[in-house]
Amino acid sequence: MISLVKRLILFLLLASIAWAASPKTITSSVGITDLNNNAVANGSIVFTISSGANVIGGGQIVQGLTYSVVLDGTGNIPSGKSLWGNDQLQPTGTYYIVNIYNSNGLKVRGPENWIISGASPIDLALETNTALPDPGLGQPVLQNPSSAQTITGQNLTLTGTALLTLQGQLTESVATGTAPFSVTSTTPVANLTVSNHPQVQSCGTTSSCSHTALTGAQVVIGSAPLVSGSPSTVTITGISPAFTSASTYFCHAQEATTAANNLLKVANVSGSSFTITGPNSLTDTINYICVGN
Repeated sequence: MISLVKRLILFLLLASIAWAASPKTITSSVGITDLNNNAVANGSIVFTISSGANVIGGGQIVQGLTYSVVLDGTGNIPSGKSLWGNDQLQPTGTYYIVNIYNSNGLKVRGPENWIISGASPIDLALETNTALPDPGLGQPVLQNPSSAQTITGQNLTLTGTALLTLQGQLTESVATGTAPFSVTSTTPVANLTVSNHPQVQSCGTTSSCSHTALTGAQVVIGSAPLVSGSPSTVTITGISPAFTSASTYFCHAQEATTAANNLLKVANVSGSSFTITGPNSLTDTINYICVGN
């Protein structure tokens, strides 16, 4: 009697949430069998949910309630039967504890752990006893939460080539004095504009500035002495990360030793090298600054 009441409650519960989601149709391509591979004619399969879970989209399944399906004369699932898939429930990690009984009510198979998932209809003849899901999935980060989620006390680490993709804002509440980001890579990020951070714009090649923002821009500064010669020169090499090419940056050089010798020319050799040329027979120190992308 108690079992009948429980089944009735489950039936009413499933019916009450049918508007929000639909359980999966269950079928069998061949008869359900016992441990000796004999079809369980006119027997039954009893499903018990492993833990309390909510149906995604609304509704609740209460832990411990059972759902029974009476098999036909060939051991097949009659038409019109359905069951909530475990991939329709949250939290993830649930499964069904399944017991199979013959027509006399004697258990001939089970308990087994079945995970009902995939596209409907579900062929129960293909279901097998499966290892229990990781209990650590009991409180997962849901793909479609109905409210805000919080990860407390532990880090969230993405390994390998996994990406973190955001369609909303990234906010943080770290107190002033602690850097909000800790980044290992020194590779420039294109299209990143930071408040109070210098922006690099190109005015183009005419007197009317086109004020085009440069993506992936960088500023390189330094100083080096000229090598005496006719003329005197110094070649700066090893800029890293390099500019894209010799034509995507400009350099300005200035005498740091004697202002009267400030007759200098800069020629870009490549994205990572340029040459400063000055008057004959000088070893003066030259300051330089290069800007570009």
